[in-house]
Amino acid sequence: MVIRECEEQDLELLERYLPTGRNRAHAAHFRRQRDGHWSLLIAWVDEIPCGTCVISWTGPMHHDVRAALPDCAELCFLQVAPRARNQGIGTALVSAVEERAMARGLPRVGLGVDTANPDAARLYQRLGYDDTGLTSTTEYTLWDESGEGHDLVEIDRFLVKELG
Repeated sequence: MVIRECEEQDLELLERYLPTGRNRAHAAHFRRQRDGHWSLLIAWVDEIPCGTCVISWTGPMHHDVRAALPDCAELCFLQVAPRARNQGIGTALVSAVEERAMARGLPRVGLGVDTANPDAARLYQRLGYDDTGLTSTTEYTLWDESGEGHDLVEIDRFLVKELG
């Protein structure tokens, strides 16, 4: 497995193997990377993208969390292709984020985990992330493959890992 930052020529393959449909999330994340705000990491297995995540270098996306943790990179938008799950790809992406944050001299990495996803919370806690008691709510529309929009509300608990 190789993990590296996204390059523009990767976007077509990302949409083929990790489709975001009408949401065009990979392209949006890449634009933020070009602006220097984010890094879009891709996990490659046999030259096929199997997972991605984003590092927000400007701190947590939600204002209240960012105010409480101003020197914290945020790991967000972690996804692993269904066919590649339970093979250590998600854990490798988390480790890659931590390594990059340490290289930039940041003392911690945080992430929001949906309260409706206790399995993910257990994984992150096993990897050393602790609940801060901070929460955030995000409302968004997710477009499915048929073009239908689904309005969603996600309530996240914010977890943090001290680095070093």
